[in-house]
Amino acid sequence: VSPEQVTFTDPIGVGANVREAGADIAAGARVLPEGHELSPHDLALLGSLGFARLPVAARPRVAVLSTGDELLDLGDPLRPGAIRDSNLPMLSLLCEQAGALVVVAERLPDDAGRVANRIREVLAVADVVLTIGGVSAGDHDPIKQALAQLPGIELWRVAMRPGRPQAFGTPHGRVF
Repeated sequence: VSPEQVTFTDPIGVGANVREAGADIAAGARVLPEGHELSPHDLALLGSLGFARLPVAARPRVAVLSTGDELLDLGDPLRPGAIRDSNLPMLSLLCEQAGALVVVAERLPDDAGRVANRIREVLAVADVVLTIGGVSAGDHDPIKQALAQLPGIELWRVAMRPGRPQAFGTPHGRVF
């Protein structure tokens, strides 16, 4: 056999190694699940099915605010009555891992006025605002005081220890 020749040792049936049109996806089959993060391969698949435009949602913009005068940066040396703020980076990374765009991640002091101002500022740039601390039963909790000035916030207790005090609402159409 020369390099220009091909030899078949077995007979080849009619239609062997030929895919019928539409054989890769059955009619009516769900191609991708709802909420699926699209890859370049997915876009090629959808394009082959005739989808030139797709309904999509923007990544939610999230602000994470941690409060507490007792909180330290992760690398700071400990001092009496202080703890390292490990929740701020953890929540920020969990939000990103879930597909959100974290636009603000910062720690605030236990100052109700500053906290209230910062919450108002981040409500203007974020779709979701998450706060850590400051909504317990005490009268001096900065988040609790700041929320009293916002519409659409509810405070309640959940059957969870620690963490019974919770706050939720939709001030100005944002999720808090």
